[in-house]
Amino acid sequence: MARVAVTQIVDAVAKLKEDDSTQQIGYSTLEKELGIHRGQIMRDARKAISKGWIIDNQIKKYGLRDLVLGDPCSEW
Repeated sequence: MARVAVTQIVDAVAKLKEDDSTQQIGYSTLEKELGIHRGQIMRDARKAISKGWIIDNQIKKYGLRDLVLGDPCSEW
């Protein structure tokens, strides 16, 4: 079962991409959208990435994140 915070991350990525499909979504974007500390966002986003619920299309190793939706969350 996914934690509520992880589902918030996935839902926020979906909402932001729905609003503007060309927007690059990173941790700072999610921090502003959700009002959650960046460290918590990073932990929860990594969990969602490991489950395949969101995908990180980051190009450079230390470049900006580009989070997009992955597979539907079947465990919800």
